[in-house]
Amino acid sequence: MGAGTTAGSPQDAPAERLGGHGPVDPVHEYRRQTRRLLERYGAGADMSRVDWRIVQDMAKSGRFTGRQIAQGLREGSPKVESRRAGHGDDYAQRTAVKAWASPEVQAYREEQARKSERRLERGRDDLTRD
Repeated sequence: MGAGTTAGSPQDAPAERLGGHGPVDPVHEYRRQTRRLLERYGAGADMSRVDWRIVQDMAKSGRFTGRQIAQGLREGSPKVESRRAGHGDDYAQRTAVKAWASPEVQAYREEQARKSERRLERGRDDLTRD
């Protein structure tokens, strides 16, 4: 485990599968979202803000571990090495960890967990009515 990573942290947590989706390549997903955002905001968009928006979205999705999100940023963000000269790996790692810990992501994931639990309870109720 890397520095600052503990057992059970989002870095190593298995990604949940939401809606029956299978595995998604984090680099492909990062590049897909980058293209979408640059089409919307133009080539002059602040890439640090684009990075932040994408890592938050990937963390909210539950389909990626922290390590996968960092990999997506490191390998998928345009010119990250020139923007973060010599610190691309550190930038990717710190940004992924920060996204997982952000109040917005935590609140979203907690709400999704509550919705999932309610669906499971409704399913159990349906089974016991017969």
